[in-house]
Amino acid sequence: GDAIRGYLADRWNAPARERTSFEILHALPTPLAQERPALGAILNEVDLAKFARLAPASGAVPALAARALGWLDGAEAARTPPTTSADTADAAEGSAGEAAS
Repeated sequence: GDAIRGYLADRWNAPARERTSFEILHALPTPLAQERPALGAILNEVDLAKFARLAPASGAVPALAARALGWLDGAEAARTPPTTSADTADAAEGSAGEAAS
């Protein structure tokens, strides 16, 4: 939970460290809004362990960590616009033009 909060604060400039999970979910940056259910499930499990002292089931921690990492990968991908073949061709032309100068 703290790692995700830190990521949102550092990479998305969101005040996630000072907010509850509920507040974070409802203030997600627009590109992450469709990922709200997945993040909500992750934060819920983390909050239960942290605040209710409800120990996760045996073997649940690696699965939760994998889901959190997957969510972080998706969030980072949403930060970076996808590269198209046209972008790649434009970049190659620009490099070739500079080399010819």
